[in-house]
Amino acid sequence: MRAVGWAALALAALGTSPALAFNCAKASTAVEKEICGNGAALGANDRMEKAYFALRETLGAAGRKTLLDGQKAWLGWRDQSCGPVADCLIEQGNARAEELEKTPPGMAPFRFFQKGVANGYEVGISGYRFVEPAGKAEKAYNAWVDAQIAETPHGQPPDPTEGEHAAYSHELSFDLRRLSGRVISAAAYSYAYSGGAHPNGWSTAINLDRTSGAALNSKAVFGAANLRKLADDCARQIVEWHSDQYGDLSQEEALRQLEGSFPGVVADHVGDMARWHFADEGGVIRFDSYAIAPYAAGPSECTFSYEQLRGLAGDPGLFSGGE
Repeated sequence: MRAVGWAALALAALGTSPALAFNCAKASTAVEKEICGNGAALGANDRMEKAYFALRETLGAAGRKTLLDGQKAWLGWRDQSCGPVADCLIEQGNARAEELEKTPPGMAPFRFFQKGVANGYEVGISGYRFVEPAGKAEKAYNAWVDAQIAETPHGQPPDPTEGEHAAYSHELSFDLRRLSGRVISAAAYSYAYSGGAHPNGWSTAINLDRTSGAALNSKAVFGAANLRKLADDCARQIVEWHSDQYGDLSQEEALRQLEGSFPGVVADHVGDMARWHFADEGGVIRFDSYAIAPYAAGPSECTFSYEQLRGLAGDPGLFSGGE
């Protein structure tokens, strides 16, 4: 019979015993032994466990199940990703602790991990969800999360008709960028490699008015005239962002080239709330790779301060509290 590691045994108690701690006397796997043999790795693990149990005490039954299921997935992902490498175990232990410590009120972190096999996908998914959604906006956010997950290969069996290939990869992470009295704003970032010349990444976002529960509509929020102002400002930011490409040109010529090479793209992104998210620095419009520049240039962003947004919005209160 294969030996069962202490961490695996401890998982069964994570849902019931807040006094449980990592017992190095029972460490049996290579990862567990590495954690116990390295003070910094053990410290990161202890911090992670403390954060786990502190968060668990704030959650009801549904939240505790989400937390426990996510912890199991995280441990499987950590063990495969790090193996018995102390630096990785330290980094990921502290990162998981921070993720647990920063859980917003009313939410729980979730994780899914699907180990890769031939002709299949290795899948990693992470984020936060409302565990007892009280309003329409919270329910809409959870539904959006579920819809994004449904688009991944998570849970799909290997496909023998594709021809033999090593496991492909697919990652999806949800970044809750703003949770104010008026707005829920989150971005979803996907990354996939399926055997091509390079991996690909893309993103989408959701922005919800907590008062009405409805998704924000850019034209309703800013009006057509102010959207044009935002698009003009964003185009100027883009040519500055890509100064290596446009730096030798006058701003007027750079803007003309940008529009000629990518006609309508800036205006379309500004008008699409799925391209916006709202963060500490203000409103951000993200252009994925290829959208506004060659792949090698990577993603681009336009940023608008909350002061700017309040001055342009029909309802400035949507952006209250921003710096």
